[in-house]
Amino acid sequence: MIHNHRPYPSTTIIPMQTHCQGLSSFNTQLRRSTRSAVSSKRRSPAKPEDDDWQKEDEDNEKESDRGYDAVLKRGPAKRRRTIMTAAAKKTKAMKATSTQIKRKQTEKKRRDLSLLPTMPLDILLTVYTMLSPQDLINLSRVDENFCRTLTANNLSFVWKAVREADGGIEPPQGIPEYRWVDLLFGKSVCDFCPAKNVSVDWTLRRRVCKRCLMANLLCASRVRSHFPDINTEVLNLIPLTYAGPRKMRSSSGYYWIPDVVDIQGEIKELESQPGSSEPLIEFRTSRKKLIEDTYKDVRRCEEWTRANAQKKADDSKQLRDERFSMIKTRLLELGYNERDVQGVRSEPYVVRDVELTPQDWNRMRRGLEVLIKENRAQQAKEDRTMVLFKRSQIVEDVLKVYKRKFLPVVWREMPSYADVCTFPAFRAILELPTEHVVTDASFVDAVDELPTLIADWQRRRESDLKTQVVSGNWTSRSFEVGNSGLLLRTAV
Repeated sequence: MIHNHRPYPSTTIIPMQTHCQGLSSFNTQLRRSTRSAVSSKRRSPAKPEDDDWQKEDEDNEKESDRGYDAVLKRGPAKRRRTIMTAAAKKTKAMKATSTQIKRKQTEKKRRDLSLLPTMPLDILLTVYTMLSPQDLINLSRVDENFCRTLTANNLSFVWKAVREADGGIEPPQGIPEYRWVDLLFGKSVCDFCPAKNVSVDWTLRRRVCKRCLMANLLCASRVRSHFPDINTEVLNLIPLTYAGPRKMRSSSGYYWIPDVVDIQGEIKELESQPGSSEPLIEFRTSRKKLIEDTYKDVRRCEEWTRANAQKKADDSKQLRDERFSMIKTRLLELGYNERDVQGVRSEPYVVRDVELTPQDWNRMRRGLEVLIKENRAQQAKEDRTMVLFKRSQIVEDVLKVYKRKFLPVVWREMPSYADVCTFPAFRAILELPTEHVVTDASFVDAVDELPTLIADWQRRRESDLKTQVVSGNWTSRSFEVGNSGLLLRTAV
């Protein structure tokens, strides 16, 4: 038998005839522990106030013993003190009432499993069969009582119902239902340490991380060095895996060291018994068949694992799409547009694979609206930049058409399209609001003014050149540009 080292607290099997008695004692123990826990933790909200009222009653009795005359002889200060004390007590009582109401509200919100053991057994088992595999696994690990009860053989029908409801494949011979459900649907945590994201080795039928694999695997070629007295036939009774860590992978495969030790111990125990030949033969035969079935079953399990992973991915995507669709509908109803909705699609609380509830929507609505406002401001800047770029491209095309009226020698002396964009007639069109549509036709009037605008631009250049000459900051290139400017003005 392949031993499963899953760290269940206790896996004592309850016989069928003692099942009802075991569950009843289980419920009784949980009920008592729940009551004691509640009584020890519960505190009466009115206890401090009861003490105060009791003190006040004692004071009143003392005052009545002194007589009516004693009360009349009180001074003003004593009366003020009495009035202030009554007011303070009234305020304190109001605070106590408010605190009590808050505690009751908190108790209503708080939910626990303290009443679970008090339910009838048939209803309790029906509830168990309606749980998800992961929830049932978690419930079986609440404490020793839950573990002992839920892992009993006579409750395997609960695990079977849960497994079949989620499309789990049938367990191989010799594997308990609860262990098989854990392998199929349990968390990807190592069976021997807290390491996460660990896959199942279907040959070993265990979840083992790389670190634990290196500590428990033994290369097949080194078995005799670790177990000198081992019989070769014994190795045929132990599953051989090839899924070792990359640093220690071997073509000869690996044995799980605890399996080697256990099989050796069982064989020695059988050999020590009188007339052990027949039981030993039966043991070897059953083990060989089990190993053969294990190897054949690996492919079935791996195929199911891949199919189940794809199913989970599809279900998760469907839940995310449905959640986003519900959020989109609500945002559109609030007056936001499609672009606003798409801007928040990648937010973590939007892409969750969880059904959207009214509480979820109320919690996220304000954050979404703030985010949409920020996105709109950023989108407006991006839109403005893109519109200005496209309009400048139109100016460049218009200027190219205009230059074709002149000789190529004149083109290089004309202003660039960037300079033309700064001309008032063109700039006024470029800086129109973003929502305005600007085309080639929008620049017709500005193009008609181009000769005048270019002439003004040339005069400014000549003036700048003259200023440079007077100040002495001129070069031969500046002189050439000045003469070219005169030619350009004549050509235009």
